[in-house]
Amino acid sequence: MIRVLVLFFGCTIAALSTAAEYLNLYTWDDYIDPVVLERFEQRYDVSVVITTYADDLERDQQVASSGGEGLDIILLDDSSLNSYIRNGWITRRVTKNIPNNRYINWQTVRLSELEKQYAQPYAEGSYGLAYRSELIEESVDSWAALYNPPKEFRGKIGLAGQPTELLPTVLLYLGYDLWNPTSWQLTEAERLLMKLRPDVTLFSSSTQDLDAGFRQGTLAIAPTYSTDFVLLQQESPDLRYVIPKEGGFYWLDSLVIAAASHSKDRAHQFLNFLLEPEIAARQMMYNNSLISHPEAIKQLPEEVRQQLEKFRTQARDQYRFKDSGIWSLRQMMSTWYSLDPEGKY
Repeated sequence: MIRVLVLFFGCTIAALSTAAEYLNLYTWDDYIDPVVLERFEQRYDVSVVITTYADDLERDQQVASSGGEGLDIILLDDSSLNSYIRNGWITRRVTKNIPNNRYINWQTVRLSELEKQYAQPYAEGSYGLAYRSELIEESVDSWAALYNPPKEFRGKIGLAGQPTELLPTVLLYLGYDLWNPTSWQLTEAERLLMKLRPDVTLFSSSTQDLDAGFRQGTLAIAPTYSTDFVLLQQESPDLRYVIPKEGGFYWLDSLVIAAASHSKDRAHQFLNFLLEPEIAARQMMYNNSLISHPEAIKQLPEEVRQQLEKFRTQARDQYRFKDSGIWSLRQMMSTWYSLDPEGKY
């Protein structure tokens, strides 16, 4: 039986089950095919407990406060891997316990050799703009459509739900250094956002929030992930996705084993299971994302494979989100709370 938990403020991860018959997975909501989980549970007679986080900051705070106690597997973005390794929150994978590791074409996985010892690729894609094409005659090709929007988009702007996503896109639009901006460049970025604030109707990266906004007409444009765009377009066929000419972002999500896990054998078993070609193909379909698993990709329907290959090829030419320095992160958070001081969104 799959158990889904949502951590609220004041709760601790350590309260989760640590019994050997449980596998505790910490991830985004709705990011793994329930059928895949059920098959794993049935085959190995284990219950998977899923705990979800709302954003990367919540995940990092929870793991930092507990040391990962009560967790077995954590979903991590590539920009966070190094900090988790440095803090000792995750442990190296024992590849002899993951024989299906041979299916991954590791030469094409965009991680360092050190990161590859810890992380198993789970999903990858790009970060760009989704917009309602019926509202505007010309195609969108720049972040200017978001940060200096035409009249058709005003009052219907969506901004990223995480400050670490928001500020880099502004700096990209302004043509500044993404990872080492000067104080006055950060100030200029903040001024631009404050000027835009009256036109913003949503601060969120949630697929559900974006879907509702586009369908109800309260959103005209918003940054999103290529994987989420596939779902959004199913409900709003006039939506278009573009990686702006100034550039977009590439991301890679991976599964890692918590150093504090009491079920490391189970965790390796789960990672191995996910790399079975049939299971990996099913998971790619569910996440709308390819990974470097040629045998699984062969099993995808041709139309799906072509669409996901297109997204993947576009993504790999883009910038990568990075583990921001403390000073930049503090500035991002300051900007974020200035934009949304009451936590309305």
